[in-house]
Amino acid sequence: ILYATFITGIILFLLFFFNNLFYDAHLTVIKREMEEKITFVAQIFLDERADYSKPETIVKAAETAAKIVKLRLTVVGTDGRIITDTEATDVAHMDNHLYRPEIQNAMTGKTGFYLRRSSTLKTDMLYCAKRNGPYFIRLAKPLHEIDESVASLRGGVLTAGFVLALGAFLLIVFATRRIAKPI
Repeated sequence: ILYATFITGIILFLLFFFNNLFYDAHLTVIKREMEEKITFVAQIFLDERADYSKPETIVKAAETAAKIVKLRLTVVGTDGRIITDTEATDVAHMDNHLYRPEIQNAMTGKTGFYLRRSSTLKTDMLYCAKRNGPYFIRLAKPLHEIDESVASLRGGVLTAGFVLALGAFLLIVFATRRIAKPI
């Protein structure tokens, strides 16, 4: 029974260890998807002829793109001023975004990512930003959507793991009794 308990403990430890790996792996997949979507959004801006000197064309392109990618979309000028945000009602009163980590990363020519609480929507978000000529395109995905997706995967894995641990425990107890019975 000591061995059965030990092996069951190892299995449970591995389940919880892999639980965090699932979250990290899923987050990596979502980041890759957001990076692909932001490239797609940039193409929509090109197709819609979004012109920085005509903010109404940027607003229209942002609304079109946000409906397609089903994510919050913010367009930020290189000075940090918000040009449009598909989920904010009054962009004139929004904070300057120049020093937001995802924008700072996008300034280096990379796609910038950052997890933090949205001061506008009051919810945790994963942000993805990329420079697109004279402005930055930023997508945001609510973290609760990521958590729900991971939770559904995690539930199945944990259930399978507990069944496996219980099966291993019962198998080891049965085998131990069978071997020890003749002695």
